[in-house]
Amino acid sequence: MSSVFRKTESDRPLLVIASGANRVNEKTISTLVGEKIVKHDCTKVFLQRLAI
Repeated sequence: MSSVFRKTESDRPLLVIASGANRVNEKTISTLVGEKIVKHDCTKVFLQRLAI
């Protein structure tokens, strides 16, 4: 399972990949990256990558 999040302070996308049997713990991921995270709109991430 993969999930795309947005780091709120830097406004950068974050891709989290986990096995299908595991759930992503958003609080743990936020602690690991040192920023709050929110679920991201994948279309926006795709369009941002195209703009680079």
